[in-house]
Amino acid sequence: YISGSGTVDLFGWVGASSSWTGVNQYGITWSDATSTSATDGYGDKDGDNGETLKSDWGNTIGTGWRTLTKDEWEWLLGPQTSPDPGTNCRMSSTIGGTLNARWVKAVVNSKNGLIIFPDEITWDATTMGTAPNTIHVPNDNYTYNTLTNDQWTALETAGCVFLPAAGYRSGSSVTKVDDEGNYWSSSPYSSNADYASSLYFSTNNDLNPADYYGRFFGFSVRLVLPAE
Repeated sequence: YISGSGTVDLFGWVGASSSWTGVNQYGITWSDATSTSATDGYGDKDGDNGETLKSDWGNTIGTGWRTLTKDEWEWLLGPQTSPDPGTNCRMSSTIGGTLNARWVKAVVNSKNGLIIFPDEITWDATTMGTAPNTIHVPNDNYTYNTLTNDQWTALETAGCVFLPAAGYRSGSSVTKVDDEGNYWSSSPYSSNADYASSLYFSTNNDLNPADYYGRFFGFSVRLVLPAE
């Protein structure tokens, strides 16, 4: 959805060739469930017209910025089942008694979402508060870990990242705000499907870094830049 100021918050997963112009560029689309097969909805979804899918929204910002792939989301957060740090997901620090702590649901600045911990972090209870004990529990409520602004500042300084539960867009309607978090990957679900892979989490429900949804939905996008 494009706001009056021209900003885009919830992007569709699209492709667009040089012959298609206007809003159908880098995930900016007005498409909805009634027009999922139209080229003005999200481009040549099958790539059978020789189109390169422009699913990496980092290209709109500049060289180096990009969107995580499905495999990278799984490595960052751990697969939905049987995470094995060092094999199918990253190793991290121990927080609140949890080995290899990678993420926790929380409320930051009155917004529900997901905190991602860096590989190495030393918990300082003086500035960060009591270490959470609900790490890696997908069906916990966000409110189990409610941070003050000062606590979040300390976590952010230590390298933590927050993903708000911004809901999703279908057409011009937005729903599930502060309930669901939906973040696109740059990976199609399959080469000829109407879906793309994404991270999904919600309150009292689930967390799946390798979920998939119809490309016409408007999801959040989080860009990354190599640190080295």
